[in-house]
Amino acid sequence: MFYYSKVVDGQTYPFYDYEGPAGKGTVSTRATPRTMFVRVCTKLAEIINDH
Repeated sequence: MFYYSKVVDGQTYPFYDYEGPAGKGTVSTRATPRTMFVRVCTKLAEIINDH
């Protein structure tokens, strides 16, 4: 899992690149790194974009 911020249309958003039992992808969410880690490690977790 990799956390970073990205400016989109003048707004700064948090992003995660992740890969684990829940799948692989990129998501923009305000979830904490700890919360995302638990989600990524749960096979049937729901990982959705906030934006």
